[in-house]
Amino acid sequence: MDFAWLNIDGSFKEGTSRCGFGGLFRDNKGKWVLGFQGSLSGLSPLHAELRALKTGLHLAMEQGSTYLEVESDSMDVINCLENGNTTLINIIHECRLLMNQVRFQTIQHNFIEANKPAHKLAKHAVHVNNCRDLEIMHYPPSFVTDVLSSDYEGSIYLAKNISKDASTKLASFGNKNVMRDISI
Repeated sequence: MDFAWLNIDGSFKEGTSRCGFGGLFRDNKGKWVLGFQGSLSGLSPLHAELRALKTGLHLAMEQGSTYLEVESDSMDVINCLENGNTTLINIIHECRLLMNQVRFQTIQHNFIEANKPAHKLAKHAVHVNNCRDLEIMHYPPSFVTDVLSSDYEGSIYLAKNISKDASTKLASFGNKNVMRDISI
């Protein structure tokens, strides 16, 4: 099965140390192909994000993906993959191994507004899933369909006011949207 994009997100509930994770695979037209969500005990929001990445890469490998670009709203995930993190070294190592096994192209940053379906899956998982490890969805759940419709229609999200330094940093993490509307 060919995928074009994997959008991932994680959610962490401080008081309970539960994390939710979610993601969706899209085809080259941006349409839903496969989704997933789950929850488990976690260490931090970054742990939840990395779990989403690990799960997505594992599913891509199982499905025989031949091309994969990953988008996340977490710059920390991209930074950890490049530079490591002693607390989360095991899951980072697993993600790196899976990235080598899947025909992985790139991981890039995108704003949370452009990652809403994955965000909703992760939030739902942390609040509703009751620590079910993983749920695979062949069709989008009803709580995601509204944001998917907006995505399909090409809705434009509100612009963010960010500094030039922040824009440069986000661009270095692959965020294609950050420099789009800047005039020099």
